Amino acid sequence: MKKDSIDKKLLESEKLYRMLFDHSMDGIMLTDPREGGKILSANPAVCHMLGWTEEELIGKGWRDIIFDPEDPALSTLLDERARSGSAKAEITYRRRDGTTFPGEVSTAIFFDTNGEPRVVAITRDVTERKQAEAALCESESRRKVAEAREAERKRLFDVLDKLPAMISLLTPDHHVTFTNRSYREKFGEPGGRHCYEYCFGNTGPCEFCEAYKVLETGQPHNWEVTTPDGSVIDVYNIPFTDIDGSPMILEMNVDVTRRKKAEEILKKAHNNLEEKVKQRTEELEKAYYSLKESERGLAEAQKMAHIGSWELDLVTGTLDCSDEMYRIFGLDPEKFGATYDALLSHIHPEDRDCVNNAVMEALSGKAYSIDYRIILANGEERIIHEQGKVIFDEKNIPVRMFGTAQDVTERKRTEETLEKIEETRIKEIHHRIKNNLQVISSLLSLEAEKFTDSKILETFKESQNRIASMALIHEELYKGDKIDTLEFGDYLRKLTADLFLSYNLRNENINLSLDFEQVYLGLDTAIPLGIIVNELVSNSLKHAFPDGNKWEISISLKKIKELTTNKEDSREDCECSRERDFQYTLTIADNGRGIPEGIDFRNTDSLGLQLVNILVEQIEGCIELGRNQGTEFCIWFNNI
Repeated sequence: MKKDSIDKKLLESEKLYRMLFDHSMDGIMLTDPREGGKILSANPAVCHMLGWTEEELIGKGWRDIIFDPEDPALSTLLDERARSGSAKAEITYRRRDGTTFPGEVSTAIFFDTNGEPRVVAITRDVTERKQAEAALCESESRRKVAEAREAERKRLFDVLDKLPAMISLLTPDHHVTFTNRSYREKFGEPGGRHCYEYCFGNTGPCEFCEAYKVLETGQPHNWEVTTPDGSVIDVYNIPFTDIDGSPMILEMNVDVTRRKKAEEILKKAHNNLEEKVKQRTEELEKAYYSLKESERGLAEAQKMAHIGSWELDLVTGTLDCSDEMYRIFGLDPEKFGATYDALLSHIHPEDRDCVNNAVMEALSGKAYSIDYRIILANGEERIIHEQGKVIFDEKNIPVRMFGTAQDVTERKRTEETLEKIEETRIKEIHHRIKNNLQVISSLLSLEAEKFTDSKILETFKESQNRIASMALIHEELYKGDKIDTLEFGDYLRKLTADLFLSYNLRNENINLSLDFEQVYLGLDTAIPLGIIVNELVSNSLKHAFPDGNKWEISISLKKIKELTTNKEDSREDCECSRERDFQYTLTIADNGRGIPEGIDFRNTDSLGLQLVNILVEQIEGCIELGRNQGTEFCIWFNNI
């Protein structure tokens, strides 16, 4: 009776299990952990998931045909089940057609009524849940992106709001979406108005407006406009893409009214100076033409000069001279022994070899034209210009020599005088140019006293330094012994000393190191290089050195052939050295904070660096920038 009751309960339990097994929404498999995990039974749900029938699955190793063997979660699941008897995990299943899907599995080991080990695995397809989670994640990501965009826009507006220039953002339909503090101080709050209403009080777009050209060209545009209150505004429009991708215009306005007035004052001063320079140039031209007239008069006088002639018989050695020849040499025809050696004895001892060599060349068939000195009986030296030629007989034997001699002493002295006058004239031009440049510098100084704005004063100061660098070259040429070249190293020493004085630098923390070879340069090279050194040294003095520490500015001027002999200083592998053959290098370096990596010195708003690039191109040179331990500009050039 008791056994029947137990069998009945087992039967009911088995029916209940079978009902759950067959109708469960989750997939259920029963496997033998031995023999490679052979599948013993599989419910309809798991068959539907995997695309197999139960008959096809039974007897196969589930590990080989169901799970993705590359799924690392599978090995983790099996290890945990072996250790604790049960495990849960999310793993990837493989269907009969080769596709995969994510499944949440719960598995456990147990022993059946016969004591045989069995494994039950309950699987749930979580594809839809995963898709929902992914959609939720994507939505959250979009929200975070939107918040990041707004935060980025706010940071941008905060930065623009602090700039001293007037900044605004314009839409293609003329709406003003943003103005910074400087803009609002000038025009007030935009209040959702169009730009033509906001700035000019118009009812439609302004005819003179050039801002929207940037939307057509895609390039920045600079133009100038006068506002209703008379202010002159320098406008910079830049094509701009908002964070959400919409096209806009970033407009930066700078009020240049005061600068325009200052430029007008400078223009008047410049015109006055030009008139004075013109007047002085006319005076110099008159003096020059006067000298040219004197030269032409001298040429006419030379045509009228008496010329002596002579003839030497090479067979007998007899010398026949004209009366003018005797007069030129200061000889008495009655007392002079008419021979070549006798005539040679009156020639200056230092010039006799020159005359003999010319005669020997003439004997080989080459006519000569030479100048030499003679010594008169009273000891006076005179300069003679002589031309000679040899006559040959039919056997090509020299038989006679003849020639002419002219006293060119006065002409030579006149030429030397003219050379000195020309040298004096050029030096006077250098002196006057130097004085005129100093006048310009003084006028700039007077004009600067009318301003208190530090930027305008700095601009005046920079202009004065540039003028001073040019004036110093003319001063060196005026004082030196050459009229068209100067020793550039000496010039650089004076220029850098003046720059340190100009910036009131007596601080021992900034050392100036100079290393110059002796190099002579012409004006066309020296003036641009002087301005370049002025700009780069000024830039270092103004921007390179924070307070404290020991700082240094070093300048070197080298000949290329000297550089290539020193392996440590060789720059043969530089781009400039490969570009063309250069004679010299000029290096300006400092050990300051250096030029930031993001700044391209060849394409910058800095007027100083723009001048440097223009002047390097003017002298057909090449410039390179080094950023190791500060800033180093190396300029390769020739003397043009």
